[in-house]
Amino acid sequence: MSRKACARTVAVKRQVLAGIARHAPADAVLASSTSALPGSSFLGDIEGPERALVVHPVNPPALIPLVEICGTDQTAADTVERTRAFMESLGMRPVVLRREIAGFLLNRLQYTLVAEAMHLVGEGYCTAEEIDIVMTQGLALRWLSVGPFATAHLNAADGFAGFVARLGPMMRRMGAEARTTYPWTEQQAAAIHAELCRRMPVEALPLWQAWRDRRILAARRLQEMGDEP
Repeated sequence: MSRKACARTVAVKRQVLAGIARHAPADAVLASSTSALPGSSFLGDIEGPERALVVHPVNPPALIPLVEICGTDQTAADTVERTRAFMESLGMRPVVLRREIAGFLLNRLQYTLVAEAMHLVGEGYCTAEEIDIVMTQGLALRWLSVGPFATAHLNAADGFAGFVARLGPMMRRMGAEARTTYPWTEQQAAAIHAELCRRMPVEALPLWQAWRDRRILAARRLQEMGDEP
């Protein structure tokens, strides 16, 4: 497999992938680690588009097992399967998208949540630190092992159907109110940055990143206990 990581522009990606395709063995899988651009926007014109696809890891990839695999209309099914099997052999946890979509799965979920968080901070409901507390001491703990759908399923005596029946109207109402396209300003982003820097100064980020990585490893050890009932 040949995997490229370069600037987030279609033109650069096309140029780099085209060069790799010309020199790579005919049976090599050509993978891009783009985090948002659909592969069809820059993979279609290379030599052998049937062997090209997106393989998107999550930062820090040495610690987080998820990898998103997304082919284009021209990607061969065998290419997808070989890539999935290879990622599993590396100890990764691949998820194969059924269809192309910008941002794939993780970033679409992440950016939606961050946009609403920007709205809540920007309109004065809370601080950036309080959003992080809500996540680390609430949602993250609930979602760590089973994710949002299974969490909802476990939170109702009659499962997810009962959860939706009781809370569906409120979910729809809050969803309509959510500002996932909140028009945040550069000034608001700068204010959040300043607040974060008071707790995590930029010059101390390597220390905080190491702290984060230790916590990710501890969380993974819990996930790997394999003690489902």
